[in-house]
Amino acid sequence: MKKAYFKKFAYKSKNEKENPYLILFDAILKQNEYDEEALKNKLKSTKLINNFSAAKNYLVELIITTFSTIQENSSIENKLISIIQQFPFLLERRTNNLLEKKIQQAKKMLIDFELYNYFEVIHYYESLILEVDKHYASKKKMLTEEQKIYQTKQQNIQQYQQLKDEWLIIRQDTNTYIREKSKIDFVTEKLAHPLLIDVETAITTASKILFYYVRVGYALMVNDVATAYNDSVAQYLVLKNNLNYCKANEKEVIVTLSNFVLRMLNVNNYEYFDEVKQSLFQYLENSKDIDLVQSKKLNIALVEKNQYLEKQQFDKIYGLLPTYMNVIDFYTKRQDIQLSMLYDIAMIYFYNDKFDECLNFVSQVLNHKALHTMIDLESYCLLLKLFVFIEINQTHHFDNNIENLRRKLYRDDKMFKAENAILKMLVEYSIANSLANKIKILKEYKIKIETVLQDKLEQNIINYFPIILWLEAKLDHKTIYQKFNQY
Repeated sequence: MKKAYFKKFAYKSKNEKENPYLILFDAILKQNEYDEEALKNKLKSTKLINNFSAAKNYLVELIITTFSTIQENSSIENKLISIIQQFPFLLERRTNNLLEKKIQQAKKMLIDFELYNYFEVIHYYESLILEVDKHYASKKKMLTEEQKIYQTKQQNIQQYQQLKDEWLIIRQDTNTYIREKSKIDFVTEKLAHPLLIDVETAITTASKILFYYVRVGYALMVNDVATAYNDSVAQYLVLKNNLNYCKANEKEVIVTLSNFVLRMLNVNNYEYFDEVKQSLFQYLENSKDIDLVQSKKLNIALVEKNQYLEKQQFDKIYGLLPTYMNVIDFYTKRQDIQLSMLYDIAMIYFYNDKFDECLNFVSQVLNHKALHTMIDLESYCLLLKLFVFIEINQTHHFDNNIENLRRKLYRDDKMFKAENAILKMLVEYSIANSLANKIKILKEYKIKIETVLQDKLEQNIINYFPIILWLEAKLDHKTIYQKFNQY
């Protein structure tokens, strides 16, 4: 479809059979991997071969220009820009009445869709035609007051954008959620910022969305999933009550709704799930961003997986595997998401007693080139291997595996009470000399681990491995699938 569009509009006045740029365009599309020598050989009889680098650059510019035209037809913001671009033409020809109509049309779009960053250029042209208006003084005063209003709104948005940018930088340094008191105090101080206390300080829809975005981000850093969920509900209601804003910011709405879906997963509260899922699918159907569409469909699958997990419907969880497999290659640029997906696939196999497949995907995670960016995931992969070894009764060299993981957790400053209790349990379990002793150890540690997990700052393990579910199954001499599967 897009290839045909490019050929039709980029070269509508030329014969494509004779056009070397279209030959280059077609040749690149046919390659699975970029091979410059093969392209040069394809173009050896054309004039492009004399300056191949310039030809490539020209083709890139042509593609960008061509497909920008597609966006102009569908984007609210680009429609506003298109109107504004008419202003100089109308001003030069002194068609002030028509210019005034275009200005009012642009201002209505600016107000309806909260595109306040375009106010200054609209204000500039409105001021120019006002100079010949007989009511100049009164209209100029109104225009100045209006300018102050929209400048304040735009500044408010910029302030919240700065808070978001600051959080993004902190998140990059933090890597995952935190449990150290000093870092928790740091986040608490950030949330005490005057602009993050009361949503009334956010005076536009965009500001309100950013207000909740930053608050949710900091809440997740300290694993306060309840607060993150409540703020996500409030953020969703802001969008729901501002449909024009949604229409002008569809990509942002898709991201916000899909993030809300994940917050439901964090607290196992799906009150809004069906409603949000329906809205999200409507936006996804209209989106031309294939990568975005696939990734957000995955978020829905993650929630469905969690719902099935709560009901111990492991066969249905297994049925979600095609969704994972279909989108995993879309995340070559977001390797953190790709890593999480690989781990999720490993866990789906674990739930269904497919332990060889589970170990295969655990290995894929542990050998992934971006694993160093997700140290928590590496630790829990190593822990998952230990549980698999128990299930397949291969606990030889078990103590070495446990000790290696223990050293890693201490080295990464990630050895907390929950992890420490689990490792101690596994050590004692692996050396127990009878089934009766193994059961005694599991019973004792089930109580200890349940006590530790009452502290919300110790609950991260639950996001990676269902330790209590596993303990309940083992106390019954079964795997998770054997004990809880309902089919």
